[in-house]
Amino acid sequence: GLSYGFLVLLIMMEILWEQRTVSDALYAFSPFSWVNPMRELQPAGLVWLVIATAILAVTGSRLFRARDAALQ
Repeated sequence: GLSYGFLVLLIMMEILWEQRTVSDALYAFSPFSWVNPMRELQPAGLVWLVIATAILAVTGSRLFRARDAALQ
């Protein structure tokens, strides 16, 4: 439930940014801001997204394995 709420928040931030209600500084916290076709492509931002994704994937898989270890 929490992840869906976060996704909705980010989508609302995207919509409000397109209406110029949200500043660019606040919009930069959204992962959608780094791949938006309305903005100039910034390779450094994409690199940070890939690094963050890799860290989260490794952390999630290790925690998932640790959860199953108690059952054996």
